[in-house]
Amino acid sequence: MLGKIEELVCSFFDVDRCDIYERNSTKNVSNARSMVWYILHYKYQHSCEAIAKHYSRTRRNVCYMVAKTKFLLARDKELQCKYNKICELLK
Repeated sequence: MLGKIEELVCSFFDVDRCDIYERNSTKNVSNARSMVWYILHYKYQHSCEAIAKHYSRTRRNVCYMVAKTKFLLARDKELQCKYNKICELLK
Protein backbone atom coordinates (compact mmCIF):
# COMPACT_ATOMS: atom_id res chain seq x y z
CA MET A 1 0.00 0.00 0.00
CA LEU A 2 2.83 2.41 0.85
CA GLY A 3 4.35 2.03 -2.62
CA LYS A 4 1.01 2.78 -4.28
CA ILE A 5 0.50 5.89 -2.13
CA GLU A 6 4.01 7.15 -2.89
CA GLU A 7 3.63 6.53 -6.63
CA LEU A 8 0.28 8.32 -6.85
CA VAL A 9 1.38 11.32 -4.82
CA CYS A 10 4.67 11.64 -6.67
CA SER A 11 2.89 11.54 -10.02
CA PHE A 12 0.53 14.33 -8.93
CA PHE A 13 3.43 16.49 -7.72
CA ASP A 14 5.73 15.54 -10.63
CA VAL A 15 8.63 14.26 -8.52
CA ASP A 16 10.64 11.03 -8.38
CA ARG A 17 9.63 8.55 -5.71
CA CYS A 18 13.19 8.35 -4.38
CA ASP A 19 13.22 12.14 -3.84
CA ILE A 20 10.77 11.96 -0.95
CA TYR A 21 13.26 9.85 1.02
CA GLU A 22 16.12 12.31 0.51
CA ARG A 23 16.72 15.65 2.20
CA ASN A 24 15.66 17.58 -0.90
CA SER A 25 13.54 20.55 0.15
CA THR A 26 12.23 21.93 -3.13
CA LYS A 27 8.58 22.91 -2.99
CA ASN A 28 7.19 19.98 -5.01
CA VAL A 29 9.26 17.37 -3.19
CA SER A 30 8.38 18.80 0.21
CA ASN A 31 4.67 18.97 -0.67
CA ALA A 32 4.69 15.41 -2.01
CA ARG A 33 6.49 14.10 1.07
CA SER A 34 4.13 15.85 3.47
CA MET A 35 1.08 14.62 1.52
CA VAL A 36 2.30 11.03 1.78
CA TRP A 37 2.80 11.49 5.51
CA TYR A 38 -0.62 13.13 5.89
CA ILE A 39 -2.34 10.26 4.08
CA LEU A 40 -0.45 7.65 6.11
CA HIS A 41 -1.29 9.40 9.37
CA TYR A 42 -4.93 10.38 8.87
CA LYS A 43 -6.25 7.89 6.32
CA TYR A 44 -4.33 4.79 7.46
CA GLN A 45 -3.75 5.71 11.15
CA HIS A 46 0.03 5.28 11.11
CA SER A 47 1.72 6.96 14.05
CA CYS A 48 4.09 9.85 13.54
CA GLU A 49 6.78 7.73 15.18
CA ALA A 50 6.36 4.90 12.66
CA ILE A 51 6.38 7.32 9.71
CA ALA A 52 9.45 9.08 11.07
CA LYS A 53 11.31 5.81 11.47
CA HIS A 54 10.50 4.67 7.92
CA TYR A 55 11.58 7.98 6.35
CA SER A 56 14.58 8.56 8.68
CA ARG A 57 13.14 11.73 10.14
CA THR A 58 12.28 12.92 13.62
CA ARG A 59 8.79 12.48 15.04
CA ARG A 60 8.63 16.22 15.55
CA ASN A 61 9.33 16.88 11.86
CA VAL A 62 6.64 14.44 10.75
CA CYS A 63 4.07 15.88 13.18
CA TYR A 64 4.88 19.41 12.00
CA MET A 65 4.52 18.55 8.31
CA VAL A 66 1.29 16.61 8.87
CA ALA A 67 -0.19 19.56 10.80
CA LYS A 68 0.97 21.99 8.11
CA THR A 69 -0.62 19.86 5.39
CA LYS A 70 -3.88 19.72 7.37
CA PHE A 71 -3.83 23.52 7.63
CA LEU A 72 -3.13 23.94 3.90
CA LEU A 73 -5.83 21.45 2.89
CA ALA A 74 -8.39 23.58 4.69
CA ARG A 75 -7.40 26.67 2.67
CA ASP A 76 -5.84 25.65 -0.67
CA LYS A 77 -8.41 24.49 -3.26
CA GLU A 78 -5.75 23.12 -5.63
CA LEU A 79 -4.22 20.98 -2.89
CA GLN A 80 -7.69 19.80 -1.85
CA CYS A 81 -8.36 18.74 -5.42
CA LYS A 82 -5.10 16.75 -5.58
CA TYR A 83 -5.84 15.11 -2.24
CA ASN A 84 -9.37 14.13 -3.29
CA LYS A 85 -8.15 12.64 -6.58
CA ILE A 86 -5.43 10.67 -4.79
CA CYS A 87 -7.96 9.31 -2.28
CA GLU A 88 -10.30 8.32 -5.12
CA LEU A 89 -7.52 6.38 -6.81
CA LEU A 90 -6.57 4.63 -3.57
CA LYS A 91 -10.03 3.05 -3.20
